[in-house]
Amino acid sequence: MGGIIDITGNRYGKLVVLGLSHTKLKRSYWTCRCDCGTVAVLRKDDFCYPTSHQYSCGCERRRLSSERMLERHRRRREGDTICQG
Repeated sequence: MGGIIDITGNRYGKLVVLGLSHTKLKRSYWTCRCDCGTVAVLRKDDFCYPTSHQYSCGCERRRLSSERMLERHRRRREGDTICQG
C-alpha cells in the first residue's frame, strides 16, 4: 500500500480540502471547509470518490429536508393527498 496522496486544495461538491487531519486504521481523515463556512473533519472515503455520498458538511441535507417538510405542509394545508410510497 502506497503513501497518502495530498488532496489539499481540491474541491469535492461543496467541500474544499484544507489539509490532512489524521490517520486511523489505514484511513485518512481530512479537514474540509464547506461553502456554507463550516469546517469539518471527514474520512476521505466519504467524500473523495465518484461513488461517495457526502458532498457537503450536512448543510445540503438539512436544506433539502427543510424544503420537503415545507412542501408537505403546503400540500396538507391545500388539502392535497400525499403519496406515501
